[in-house]
Amino acid sequence: MLSGAGFAQLVLANPPKAGGGALILVVSLVLFAMSMRGSGSWQHLVILVLVVIVHELGHLAAMRLAGFADLRMFFVPFFGAAAIGRKPGAGATEHALVSFAGPVPGLVLAAGLLAFADVHWRGLGRNSVVTDVTFLLVVLNGFNLLPILPFDGGRVFQVLLFGRLPWLDVVFRVVAIAAVGYLASLDTPVLFVVAGLMALGLREGARIAFAVARLRRTTPLPADPARLTAAQLQALYDTAAALVPHQVQETLRLRRIAGAIRAVFDGTARKAASPLASILLLLLWAGALAGACFEVVWLGLVT
Repeated sequence: MLSGAGFAQLVLANPPKAGGGALILVVSLVLFAMSMRGSGSWQHLVILVLVVIVHELGHLAAMRLAGFADLRMFFVPFFGAAAIGRKPGAGATEHALVSFAGPVPGLVLAAGLLAFADVHWRGLGRNSVVTDVTFLLVVLNGFNLLPILPFDGGRVFQVLLFGRLPWLDVVFRVVAIAAVGYLASLDTPVLFVVAGLMALGLREGARIAFAVARLRRTTPLPADPARLTAAQLQALYDTAAALVPHQVQETLRLRRIAGAIRAVFDGTARKAASPLASILLLLLWAGALAGACFEVVWLGLVT
């Protein structure tokens, strides 16, 4: 019979492989397009999809450069898209840079379009396509910098400031749910679904956050799963198994334990950003958000 340490080693050595990435991307794109069909013309819809793709390609490029594997992208009807990848033990700085790689290039591109239109056309009004592209680049990427989960700005704050303090992490998640609910009340009802899903995952997220904090105090883990000792693997298994009720059917319980092992390992082994790196990354966030606000004003002046 496989020991707890052996099971944890097997789980980390054989991460789940996601199949059908291209099919999921195409199907999700069609569903997203159908969900957004009433938001404007076909031209506007095509531009929206392209702007979202550019945003997510920034995340994918950063993940590839950082050594993430199993990269995937899919659309979320009514909401947008997501890019995901896997790198066990990836540090907080890496996660923050991946988060920035979506909105920052889009805002830089928007600034280039604004400057070109201002100099050569004396405004955007002469080209409705460029106006639409610029507007969506500014709004979508600026909105994603808000320090609210699940947006990119929220993920930056979570990994830099709250990820190693479970109570703050839970408070941050609760505030994020309330903020998304408030945004939903401002004539964006689809965000109520997002807030509801976040609320459903709050308890599990809190349990994992506290489990990670306990394991980090008692059994620090290396970022490389291959360097885990038998004692560390057993501690990882025991921590993950304690998160899954015994009443669950055995096969399902093992699957849930495997998922918990990956989540607990990633949280425990994740290297915190240095104070200097944290300050620089937060300054980058502040500068990008200020740039987005400036572009909103600039956009109003040249349209």
